[in-house]
Amino acid sequence: NIVIGGESAGANIALSVALHIRDGRSPLPAPKGLALMSPWADLVDAMEQTSSSWTNNEVCFVLPDLAELFARWVLVAQKHGGVQWDAEGKEKFAELDKEALIA
Repeated sequence: NIVIGGESAGANIALSVALHIRDGRSPLPAPKGLALMSPWADLVDAMEQTSSSWTNNEVCFVLPDLAELFARWVLVAQKHGGVQWDAEGKEKFAELDKEALIA
Protein backbone atom coordinates (compact mmCIF):
# COMPACT_ATOMS: atom_id res chain seq x y z
CA ASN A 1 0.00 0.00 0.00
CA ILE A 2 1.73 3.10 -1.26
CA VAL A 3 0.61 6.73 -1.06
CA ILE A 4 2.46 9.27 -3.19
CA GLY A 5 2.57 12.81 -1.89
CA GLY A 6 4.14 16.21 -2.13
CA GLU A 7 3.64 19.91 -1.58
CA SER A 8 3.55 22.62 -4.26
CA ALA A 9 5.91 21.60 -7.09
CA GLY A 10 6.51 18.31 -5.25
CA ALA A 11 2.78 17.63 -5.51
CA ASN A 12 3.11 18.22 -9.27
CA ILE A 13 5.83 15.56 -9.37
CA ALA A 14 3.71 13.15 -7.30
CA LEU A 15 0.77 13.70 -9.64
CA SER A 16 2.99 13.18 -12.68
CA VAL A 17 4.32 9.90 -11.26
CA ALA A 18 0.78 8.70 -10.56
CA LEU A 19 -0.30 9.55 -14.11
CA HIS A 20 2.71 7.72 -15.56
CA ILE A 21 1.77 4.64 -13.53
CA ARG A 22 -1.90 4.91 -14.52
CA ASP A 23 -1.01 5.22 -18.20
CA GLY A 24 1.24 2.14 -18.09
CA ARG A 25 4.47 4.08 -18.58
CA SER A 26 5.97 2.76 -15.34
CA PRO A 27 6.28 -0.77 -13.94
CA LEU A 28 5.40 0.50 -10.46
CA PRO A 29 2.15 -0.65 -8.83
CA ALA A 30 -0.71 1.84 -8.68
CA PRO A 31 -0.68 3.93 -5.51
CA LYS A 32 -3.53 3.52 -3.03
CA GLY A 33 -3.82 7.28 -2.84
CA LEU A 34 -2.31 10.69 -3.38
CA ALA A 35 -1.55 13.32 -0.72
CA LEU A 36 -1.27 16.58 -2.63
CA MET A 37 -0.82 19.78 -0.65
CA SER A 38 -1.18 23.03 -2.61
CA PRO A 39 -0.40 21.19 -5.85
CA TRP A 40 1.09 23.23 -8.63
CA ALA A 41 -0.84 21.36 -11.28
CA ASP A 42 -2.04 24.02 -13.73
CA LEU A 43 1.12 24.98 -15.59
CA VAL A 44 -0.87 26.60 -18.40
CA ASP A 45 -2.42 29.04 -15.93
CA ALA A 46 1.02 29.73 -14.48
CA MET A 47 2.02 30.94 -17.94
CA GLU A 48 -1.20 32.68 -19.00
CA GLN A 49 -2.16 33.95 -15.52
CA THR A 50 -5.81 34.44 -16.42
CA SER A 51 -7.54 32.76 -13.47
CA SER A 52 -9.04 34.90 -10.74
CA SER A 53 -6.40 33.79 -8.25
CA TRP A 54 -3.83 35.99 -10.01
CA THR A 55 -5.96 39.13 -9.59
CA ASN A 56 -7.50 38.25 -6.20
CA ASN A 57 -4.10 37.66 -4.60
CA GLU A 58 -2.18 40.78 -5.59
CA VAL A 59 0.16 40.40 -2.65
CA CYS A 60 1.24 36.82 -3.11
CA PHE A 61 4.35 34.86 -2.28
CA VAL A 62 4.57 33.69 -5.92
CA LEU A 63 5.88 36.34 -8.29
CA PRO A 64 4.07 36.08 -11.64
CA ASP A 65 7.28 36.26 -13.71
CA LEU A 66 8.90 33.56 -11.58
CA ALA A 67 5.83 31.31 -11.85
CA GLU A 68 5.92 31.65 -15.64
CA LEU A 69 9.65 30.87 -15.75
CA PHE A 70 9.24 27.75 -13.60
CA ALA A 71 6.29 26.60 -15.71
CA ARG A 72 8.39 27.06 -18.86
CA TRP A 73 11.20 24.93 -17.35
CA VAL A 74 8.80 22.12 -16.46
CA LEU A 75 7.00 22.19 -19.81
CA VAL A 76 10.25 22.25 -21.81
CA ALA A 77 11.52 19.28 -19.80
CA GLN A 78 8.26 17.41 -20.39
CA LYS A 79 8.35 18.07 -24.14
CA HIS A 80 11.97 16.96 -24.47
CA GLY A 81 12.03 14.15 -21.91
CA GLY A 82 14.28 16.17 -19.62
CA VAL A 83 16.65 18.95 -20.54
CA GLN A 84 20.25 19.40 -19.44
CA TRP A 85 21.07 23.03 -18.61
CA ASP A 86 23.89 23.23 -21.13
CA ALA A 87 24.09 25.17 -24.41
CA GLU A 88 21.77 22.72 -26.18
CA GLY A 89 19.25 22.79 -23.33
CA LYS A 90 19.26 26.58 -23.24
CA GLU A 91 18.65 26.62 -26.99
CA LYS A 92 15.65 24.27 -26.66
CA PHE A 93 14.31 26.42 -23.85
CA ALA A 94 14.67 29.66 -25.81
CA GLU A 95 13.08 28.36 -29.01
CA LEU A 96 9.76 27.42 -27.40
CA ASP A 97 7.26 30.23 -27.00
CA LYS A 98 4.12 30.07 -24.87
CA GLU A 99 1.98 28.71 -27.68
CA ALA A 100 4.44 25.91 -28.42
CA LEU A 101 4.70 24.97 -24.75
CA ILE A 102 1.01 24.76 -23.96
CA ALA A 103 -0.04 23.16 -27.25
